[in-house]
Amino acid sequence: RETYKMMDEFGVEPKRLELHKAYGNESWKYLPNGRRRPWVMSYKDGSRFFLPVKSRFEYHHFDPYSEIFVPSTEQLVRRQMMQDDEALCFIEECEERRQRELEMEARRSATRKPTQRDWTWWQQ
Repeated sequence: RETYKMMDEFGVEPKRLELHKAYGNESWKYLPNGRRRPWVMSYKDGSRFFLPVKSRFEYHHFDPYSEIFVPSTEQLVRRQMMQDDEALCFIEECEERRQRELEMEARRSATRKPTQRDWTWWQQ
């Protein structure tokens, strides 16, 4: 309210954002030409792209052997990099878990008395 008062005193009219009244409350989902508003996705490195949502026509006439559906080199490289990253993280987590288990086992063996055994006589 105070902002609008100051704008009135300054002589500035706020320009209201006119959305499509045809879509009602969902007008933010559509572009001014009537198409759906695309979702903007981004990779971890910051590069952005539109989420590839296909139309009903594209779903109906889907030709998997067409050249346009062959993934580009950038997509292949990004997929391979993501898989390598996931594999590396998994291997590092496994190594950390193994190190923790070894440390716990060393602690347990250090605190155990020499007469104690892991298995009883019928399990040996």
